[in-house]
Amino acid sequence: FFNLFIHILLFFASFYLTFTFANLLSLLSAFLSFSYFFINTNSLLESLTFFSFFITLLFFLLLPHLPSPPPLHPILLFFFSSIFISSSILDFLFFNLSILPFSSLSYYYNT
Repeated sequence: FFNLFIHILLFFASFYLTFTFANLLSLLSAFLSFSYFFINTNSLLESLTFFSFFITLLFFLLLPHLPSPPPLHPILLFFFSSIFISSSILDFLFFNLSILPFSSLSYYYNT
């Protein structure tokens, strides 16, 4: 249940930040809740989610300081944050619902 709650919290925090670009406290809480999963698992999907979240965080923090942002900056921010959202959903589906039966987490929970 805790795993499901963190994934739902993470999804809504990333969704909120992607489309409003506000509330650093939600960003920090999403980062802290995801670092729990990144430390406890070592799958490729978790690494992709963590990497895309980190790039989104970097763009989110640098965007106000960039001189007259060209159209590329919001596009890249949206690209990485959408990767983050989709990989979070896939991570939840694969590991919590055991769609991927031989994944590291489902193997760990079944043994």
